[in-house]
Amino acid sequence: MSWNISVIGIPEKVEQVIEDATVEFTGDSLAEYQAAKPHLLGLIHENFDNSEPPTPARLVLHLEASGSGWSKGGKDMGRSLTVKLERWYSRIAV
Repeated sequence: MSWNISVIGIPEKVEQVIEDATVEFTGDSLAEYQAAKPHLLGLIHENFDNSEPPTPARLVLHLEASGSGWSKGGKDMGRSLTVKLERWYSRIAV
């Protein structure tokens, strides 16, 4: 099965979307997403400092991620994960 997610926002909001996205998936897609979720959060935690002071131009992330897996006879045979994570500095209008 497969899943995908795309989000643009400040790091803490991107993390929140990653956490909340599990409601979008079911069955095998949910299992695949839950297996990938710690890795997605880890990329943000390890690479972007969420304590940056507010300025007119804030750090904005653009995350696109997708994954898939396959099984045979109920046994996991393999998984793949593709992630694109871009850093932007931009003014945010909300």
